[in-house]
Amino acid sequence: MVAAGLGRRADVFPVTPHRYSGETEWNPLAAIGPQLVIASDDSPRVIGDCWRSGIPVLRIGRSAGHVEVGPRLQRGLTACANCLSRGRAAAFTTESRTESRTDSRTDSRTDSRTGSRAAPAPGADELLSAMAVREASLILRRVATRSGHRVLHRVDIRTHHATRFLVTPYPGCPECGGGIRHRDGNAALVEAYEWQMERPPPAIAAGGVLPERNACQAHGGVPRAGPGLPAVRLPPTPGVPSPTGTLSRQSVAGLLSRVAGRRSEPGRRWAPSGGNLGSVELYVLSRRGSFRYDDEAHALIACGPTPIEAPIEPAPGALHIVMVGRVDRLSPKYGPFAHRLAHLDAGCAATQLVAIARAYGLDVTFVGGRDDRLSAALGLRPPAVVMTAIALVQGKEHETCP
Repeated sequence: MVAAGLGRRADVFPVTPHRYSGETEWNPLAAIGPQLVIASDDSPRVIGDCWRSGIPVLRIGRSAGHVEVGPRLQRGLTACANCLSRGRAAAFTTESRTESRTDSRTDSRTDSRTGSRAAPAPGADELLSAMAVREASLILRRVATRSGHRVLHRVDIRTHHATRFLVTPYPGCPECGGGIRHRDGNAALVEAYEWQMERPPPAIAAGGVLPERNACQAHGGVPRAGPGLPAVRLPPTPGVPSPTGTLSRQSVAGLLSRVAGRRSEPGRRWAPSGGNLGSVELYVLSRRGSFRYDDEAHALIACGPTPIEAPIEPAPGALHIVMVGRVDRLSPKYGPFAHRLAHLDAGCAATQLVAIARAYGLDVTFVGGRDDRLSAALGLRPPAVVMTAIALVQGKEHETCP
């Protein structure tokens, strides 16, 4: 890192214990003003002094089975070391007990003459060094990921399986000074998600924000149709909607196409969609059946041999359009931001639905609340595939549709 011009090394240790006891105001770290300190959990005084001085710390750690890098510890930006310690204890209690037994077995094989412990797992130090250098180089170049400075990266030494844990402040922590106000429940989850999605401040992201990949791969998707279930081909979308007020196959085809379908130009959609990935899917519930709109074939695919029960029984001249957000389709590109983006796409689609329905002379009413039974009947898989809105579409007149 020094050879690459990313920083300089300053040797301030060893320091005599009485001068670095934490009982005086003298702080060698503050005296040299480093841009970054890399410290392990074995150096609580170093981490504490850096926290009080506003010096960023990249925390690293190693146990019998894992190596860890992160989070960055900095007052006013991340959770403190105490909240990190509490969170790790809560998340890794079982693993810690297992690794403690492993440590005990390892300790029994120490050198009786020197008392030194056995060597760590092969490659553990190299892996930890590589991870630390990558994170440190991003910090020194002021290049950030959206939530990377608040994330603990953990890698299993044996399998190389990597996991990421968001470290949030505990409610009422005097060191963190806020952040998360609720202790549990949905409100705490929402606050934690918002904490994760905050854009890094310019002080640490002057060099840019890297796209963040989700560790989980995208799910396979909702089945397009069951075996032997019919598909209803829809007529081509007309150029300009006609405000007839009739709920017909033609108006339904235009409505679905302009909300979740494709234009005639290759690769273009009628409604905006994050990454042009088409995260919004539409289901149609009517008295005659339940269907999923296939935007590629411009057709309605039957969801099953019998209609799915709607939240409100539609009148003869009405049907329900259920909006579904494909978070799994967005996750490979947008990572944790995919959940928020799926709902943003749904909002754009809902606005488009109202505008196009009015152009056809149709009325739209959104049904409030959450319907878990309907979600299960449609075969959705939260949180990868979630229901985002239910709209009741009514016409002044109607034809047999779909």
